[in-house]
Amino acid sequence: MPVNAKDREYMRRIGAYKALSRNEEQAEHLALSIAERLRRSAELSVRYRDRARPDPEDDDPSELYDRARRLGLYRP
Repeated sequence: MPVNAKDREYMRRIGAYKALSRNEEQAEHLALSIAERLRRSAELSVRYRDRARPDPEDDDPSELYDRARRLGLYRP
C-alpha cells in the first residue's frame, strides 16, 4: 500500500500533538518531588506486576520497524 502526502501529513499532525502531550506530562512529572516519583513508581510496579512479561523475546519490534522503513514511514 503506497503512502501518499495526505497520509504523511496526518501522521505528522498526530506526532506533533503527541509531542505536545509528552512535553506537558514531562513538565508535570519533573515538578514532583523525588519522593513522590518513587512512591508512584512503586505503586505502579505493585499494581501491574502480574502483567510483567518475563521473556524479552516476546517484545521484539523489529518486524514493525522493518515494515515501516519499507513503507517510507520510518527513517532512523
